Amino acid sequence: MTNVHVRRPLQINLHALLQQSNPTIDLGVQSYESTTRNFLKAVTNYKNRAMAAIDERRKHQVQEKKKVLDRITVVENETAQCKVKEIELVARMSTPVSYTRTFIIVKSDSQSWNERKKKGKTLSSRLLRLNGN
Repeated sequence: MTNVHVRRPLQINLHALLQQSNPTIDLGVQSYESTTRNFLKAVTNYKNRAMAAIDERRKHQVQEKKKVLDRITVVENETAQCKVKEIELVARMSTPVSYTRTFIIVKSDSQSWNERKKKGKTLSSRLLRLNGN
C-alpha cells in the first residue's frame, strides 16, 4: 500500500489575506487529485484481481464439471455393457440344456441289466435337478 500523506488544515489569517492585492487560499487541489487518482487506481486493481480470480474459479469449475460428466458417461457405458452381458447370461441360462445319454454296456457278471438301467435313471434325474427341472 502506498504511503498517504495527510495534509493538516492551514491556519488562515483572514486580516492578512484580505490586505493582499490578489487574495488566494491554497486549497490543496493537486494533492487531493493525486490522492483521489491513487485511490481509484487501487480500487481498479482490486476489481481486476477479483474478476481474474472469479474467471479462474469459473474455468476450474468448468474443467471439474467436464471431468465429472466424462466419468459419468464412462460409468453409464460400463453399466449398459454389464446389463447387456447380464441379459445374455440370463437368456443362456434359461434355455434348456440338452444332454445326450451315452450308455456303454460292459458285460459284467456282477451287475444285471436292471441295475445298470437304475443307475442311468438316477444319473439323468440328477442332471435334471441341476438344470432346475
